[in-house]
Amino acid sequence: MNKTVKEIHEKRSILYDSSIANHAQYIDKTTGLFSEKFVKSRNCPVCQNNDYLKIFTKEGGVYVKCRVCTMVYLNPIFTDSALTSYYMNNHAIQSDIVENDQEF
Repeated sequence: MNKTVKEIHEKRSILYDSSIANHAQYIDKTTGLFSEKFVKSRNCPVCQNNDYLKIFTKEGGVYVKCRVCTMVYLNPIFTDSALTSYYMNNHAIQSDIVENDQEF
């Protein structure tokens, strides 16, 4: 089946929008950050220190910089169950995107 580039691009746009919608359900609308029910705090993954400076937020995540070793990392992070759920819900969407890459 021959599809036009426009048709393929439109399908990819729909799949991309679905992936973004999946991501949005994990964000608290009042804070713009990942909802507390999905995340847990952690120490620096390099030096295990808990002294950090918040540097920016992006797409629900908080990026911090360790004051001891200067590692930049996400804190808090998804719990194991939330991360599993996130990827399981996103799996079908991503599979469709990859499946259609060849046509694109």
